[in-house]
Amino acid sequence: MKTWVCGHRNPDVDSVMSATALADLRRRTGMEDVEAICAGRLPGRAQWVFDRFGLKPIRTKRDVYVRVRDLMAPDVPMIDADLPLVEALKALEASGESSLPVRDADGRFVGMLSPAKLLSLFIAKSDLSMPVGDAPLHHCAQTLVDTDRVHDIRKSAIRNAHNHFPVVDENGKLLGTVLKRAFAEEPPYRMILVDHNESDQGIPGVEELPVVEVVDHHRIAFAATKDPIKYTADVVGSTCTLVARMYRGAGERPTKEIAGVLIAGIVADTLLFQSPTTTETDRQMSAWLEKLCGESAASIMDGLMSVASPLTSMSADKAIASDAKT
Repeated sequence: MKTWVCGHRNPDVDSVMSATALADLRRRTGMEDVEAICAGRLPGRAQWVFDRFGLKPIRTKRDVYVRVRDLMAPDVPMIDADLPLVEALKALEASGESSLPVRDADGRFVGMLSPAKLLSLFIAKSDLSMPVGDAPLHHCAQTLVDTDRVHDIRKSAIRNAHNHFPVVDENGKLLGTVLKRAFAEEPPYRMILVDHNESDQGIPGVEELPVVEVVDHHRIAFAATKDPIKYTADVVGSTCTLVARMYRGAGERPTKEIAGVLIAGIVADTLLFQSPTTTETDRQMSAWLEKLCGESAASIMDGLMSVASPLTSMSADKAIASDAKT
């Protein structure tokens, strides 16, 4: 199962860097298929950090809504309309499914191959060597588009009498099939939140996914969870401080690059330890990371400040909205 590690909307350096470092730590400690993402546009100063330490920037995503394409059954075959009917029926039997989608020569969906729909042919003892496209096919009452949000169609799909739903792209090309049971299963993704703990501050769609971990240094206003989760919170100046402490607690030493990323998050959020939210823990973790990185916190802060602030090109209203929390 894919696990996203993500900070808050309108991301800042601490949010992006804590996600980057925590994803690295989780991979080191045995979590499979985990990826840090940025909730929206990557800040210019975050880009500078990645460039400075030779790291590929994390992927930006506008949302984490589960889409129809995420539920497609990988092992349900598609039938070509020019395939002899007898061969198509063999494929249907081998699949173990009650029906299979049929596509024409252009790859477009033309109908579902269903034994019940073919009963009249067997009664009439028709030629089973005919192409599937010439046989009576079942036309689904609900064809899904791969970009449809599952949240928007779940109720109608579950109420539908059919168990298979063909999935097409915006041009009508058949991509695969979604089985009805997929709508009742757990989502294929889960979330780790950093630098925030409230869904209305998170990336759109986070409220639909199970949150398995939170690392934060803000007030706690987290919703109830179905299962126990790992929750790390403390009164420090930066989320990166907590992630650095988690490396030490796990007996792991971050690489030079990840150490630099963590320092950048700490100095950005504490204003090089001048912010009133700064704690001794922030200073201690930064000093430890400096030894691993080989660079000083002050030099990294100078680099961050060399990147023009987006505030210089914004109106007052946009500047306030760019870092506002609901």
